Amino acid sequence: MKTIFDTYTDSELKEILQKIVSFIRNGRTLEFIKKNAPKAQINELISIAKAQIKNTKTTHQIYFSEEDLQFATPDMIAEYRAKKLKTDTIIELGCGIGLQTIAFAKECKKVIAIDIDKRKIAYAKKNISLLGISNVTFIYGDALDEHIIKQCKGDKVFLDPERKQTEKERTLATITPNIQKIIAAYKEIASEICIELPPQIQEDMITQEKIAFDEKEYISINGKINRLHIYIDNKRDKKEKKELITAVSLPSQMKLSSEDTLFKKKIVSAITKEYSFLAEIDEAVQKASLIDTLPVEGDLFIWKNKQFLILRKKEINPFLQPQSPFLKLHLFIDTAKNKEELILKLQKQDIGKILIRGSISNEEYWPFRKSIEQNLKGNKTAEVFIFSDYVITIPLKEDKEN
Repeated sequence: MKTIFDTYTDSELKEILQKIVSFIRNGRTLEFIKKNAPKAQINELISIAKAQIKNTKTTHQIYFSEEDLQFATPDMIAEYRAKKLKTDTIIELGCGIGLQTIAFAKECKKVIAIDIDKRKIAYAKKNISLLGISNVTFIYGDALDEHIIKQCKGDKVFLDPERKQTEKERTLATITPNIQKIIAAYKEIASEICIELPPQIQEDMITQEKIAFDEKEYISINGKINRLHIYIDNKRDKKEKKELITAVSLPSQMKLSSEDTLFKKKIVSAITKEYSFLAEIDEAVQKASLIDTLPVEGDLFIWKNKQFLILRKKEINPFLQPQSPFLKLHLFIDTAKNKEELILKLQKQDIGKILIRGSISNEEYWPFRKSIEQNLKGNKTAEVFIFSDYVITIPLKEDKEN
């Protein structure tokens, strides 16, 4: 298979991509770009240029397409994972275009990187060479092929399986290669196996597959769920598996665990004036069902499967000061039954700008927000949660626009 790296030199690629990026940023049509750029593999070149413009996942100056970027591992995750799995030799199954490989190469003495996609292997090799990394051995082929398995000798295995681009519900049945077969094939080769799973996957699907794990780890970035890992210690017998559940918040790397002390929280049906604070709970904590390990008192308010911690003033403790990365704290101001009452109460609080949270679609967001803000002249910013009532809060931490 001829790749873009066979067609163009490094300097030619750099010049061509800079040109295409400029065309895209200046609003040129696809027809114009194709007419004024080299013809060979033009669609791939355009995809790389678009990916460079959209990229927020990595600071490495490397090659990847739009599809590669969609599934790419963010640097923050790759670095955390590489440090946790640090060893002499790691076997990476499903290396893709090499973002995780780069992180592994910095932490491990040797990386054996395998992928079944020739184009991705070509990209990974080029990306590694661009960064001057020399401790990676690439193997093209199926990770379950006996000839490939025989070439693998290492301490730990990491599997990033392939998932369908569009799925209404993530399932283990559509993941390749088959997870159970990978575990069986590599358990005698490596002492530990780490497998990435879709974080949206239902808990009962993992149970149904009867995957015996030592740790199930949910990871968030800035409060949003990003990754799910299961770790399997091959030195432990199936009956000795700990099945520890953890939630990790990045970039802080703070962790909660199912072995932590429990602080039971009562579920309430409404947010009333007896409360002083509302806290958004990190999605990793919610996915891991570890809310009761948060070392704070308070009650739980649940709205459309999303859970919020509501606290009285006396319940604020050192865990929240400075604010825990697992909780985004808001000062509770007031509630309103309807839009008109909401506007009046925002005016009374000298609010001039609002951010909307809760039950509102992307299409409704800006029209609704503008219809409120056109009646406001204050200097403060509030966040309004749309539940059965409107809940007015002031964020205690700077927030970004919706």
